[in-house]
Amino acid sequence: IQDVYNAQETDCGPFEIQVIVGQADVQQSSIQAFPNPINGLVQIKGVNENSDLSITGIDGKILMKDKIKADDILDISALPTGTYILSISNEQEVFHQTVVKM
Repeated sequence: IQDVYNAQETDCGPFEIQVIVGQADVQQSSIQAFPNPINGLVQIKGVNENSDLSITGIDGKILMKDKIKADDILDISALPTGTYILSISNEQEVFHQTVVKM
């Protein structure tokens, strides 16, 4: 490569690289789930009425499904210690958050 460059047989840099990540506008979710890590109860804020909630293990197995309402508290104390994906969806948005159960 150095010999080709030194012989000036090709144009080298600077190159313009355009990266496209899939969505033109990434929006911040209005939904919040806290605290994280979790001991047993998760406070959920910003949820519309009749949103669907699921807790998925890192292996992809759905461990919990439920309907939640605005400013609900979720009890996951029955789940073993581990890392989970909390998903909330409604007509306006889909929210995913990795949570750690202590």
